[in-house]
Amino acid sequence: MFKQIGRFFRWIWRFFVDFFKSLWRVIVSLKTAKGILALAISLTIYYGWAIAFIVIGTVFPQYRWMIGVGTGVVIFWAGPFTPFWPITLVTTIIIQRYILRDKKTQSFKEIYKQFLADREMSKEDAAFIKRIERKEEKRRKKAQIDAEVENINVDFKVEERKNDQDSTPND
Repeated sequence: MFKQIGRFFRWIWRFFVDFFKSLWRVIVSLKTAKGILALAISLTIYYGWAIAFIVIGTVFPQYRWMIGVGTGVVIFWAGPFTPFWPITLVTTIIIQRYILRDKKTQSFKEIYKQFLADREMSKEDAAFIKRIERKEEKRRKKAQIDAEVENINVDFKVEERKNDQDSTPND
């Protein structure tokens, strides 16, 4: 009985240590000022307003109810197994890539691999990564074909103009 409890607590401890190591790797990998700004915006969206409620409720006595609301939100997000960090990191990457238009943003595949760096990949994880790699390869090929078609169109227009200039009579 005690061995099972000990194994359970070791598993919980290992889970949290691995999770926070992975989390730290992803945060460090944001690298740019836009990445840090996107993380600050994400934290403000999900957590900042609750802390502002606590501060306002502490400063102004007529708004004491804000302390309760802010504390409730902080306690909820601090609880174990809440989706706070995954939601925050996904929001950070979306803000960094699409709103701040940072070209150095990592792909979701790279971040997923960073989260899995401490453990062996399961079959489902490997299949997921392969699907993403296939989609990216298709997207790359399509972009390459589109670029080649655009070059052919430009070359054709240049050739067409030369022929038009050659065929026009000189006055």
